[in-house]
Amino acid sequence: YKEDLDLFREFCAVANGRMHEGTPQHLSNIAWAVSQLGPEHFPGCLSAVVAETARRMSDFDPPSLMMLSDSLYDAKYSESGGDGLLGVLR
Repeated sequence: YKEDLDLFREFCAVANGRMHEGTPQHLSNIAWAVSQLGPEHFPGCLSAVVAETARRMSDFDPPSLMMLSDSLYDAKYSESGGDGLLGVLR
């Protein structure tokens, strides 16, 4: 499955439009999976997670925020031009 880039792109296209349906745990899990499989294969996915997190920050518990921030760090999200989670928290 790691070589099926079309599958990754399809997942990303569907997930980006449905981030509002995910719980904080779901969003954190998506960010973790993207960071592990390669954020370059999921265009816009981490940005969509961060945007949804910013919109619903009060719904997130500390473990979900920690997992999300660790995943964004692992994915080098802020280095790739994304406004990291710290930018959202400010």
